[in-house]
Amino acid sequence: IKQIKSKLKYFLTLFIIKFFNYKLLEEPGSFQIINKKKLQNLFNKYNGETCFILGNGPSLNEVDFTKFEGKYTFGVNSIFYKTKELGFSPYFYTVEDIHVFRDNLSEIKKIESPYQFFPSIYKRRLSTKSNYYYFNMNRGFYEKNSPNFERPRFSYDISDKIYCGQSVTIINLPIAF
Repeated sequence: IKQIKSKLKYFLTLFIIKFFNYKLLEEPGSFQIINKKKLQNLFNKYNGETCFILGNGPSLNEVDFTKFEGKYTFGVNSIFYKTKELGFSPYFYTVEDIHVFRDNLSEIKKIESPYQFFPSIYKRRLSTKSNYYYFNMNRGFYEKNSPNFERPRFSYDISDKIYCGQSVTIINLPIAF
């Protein structure tokens, strides 16, 4: 049965590639309704301002978060651990990783950042809040059957799509841009 599922998935992928020009393969959430105007209204809103994109990892334990008070910061994925530990809350929050999202949904819902960005595929698991921004995430970087597999790209219009790949930072850069 495992071989049948594998072959079925393979043929379904080929069908999607042939008839839908990779859109369904790379952007599974593209048929979710998002508020493009809401995303477009962010364009140049903070033009000329300095921002800091904070990743995750052990190096965060060496960071003096008091230096970010009053600054525009992007926190990603599991930054809520620093909120619990230090009271730090980023101005912008983004989650891309499905495992982080699924395993920490209750913590993610508690985040109080003024701007929170989520791939549209997560929309059905979250309520609608005025500070939630949903975007179409292009996963071509991760899809072996895509011509964009392991090819990083940059999004110039976050209301259209945001490319992901290798790091959640790839998603935050065009939002900050």
